[in-house]
Amino acid sequence: MSRGLQNDGRFEDRCAEDGAPSEIERYRAWIAAKLLQGICLFVLLAITVVLFDSW
Repeated sequence: MSRGLQNDGRFEDRCAEDGAPSEIERYRAWIAAKLLQGICLFVLLAITVVLFDSW
């Protein structure tokens, strides 16, 4: 989404009418995505350590 659309008040109103996620729901989704990203990074790091440790 471009900044121009985001800064235009009419765009946000139109989204609210369409049942778009609220600010809190978007924030929760962002937190969930970051947690999932962290978990995946940790798993990849653990796999890497196990593989290189066995050599």
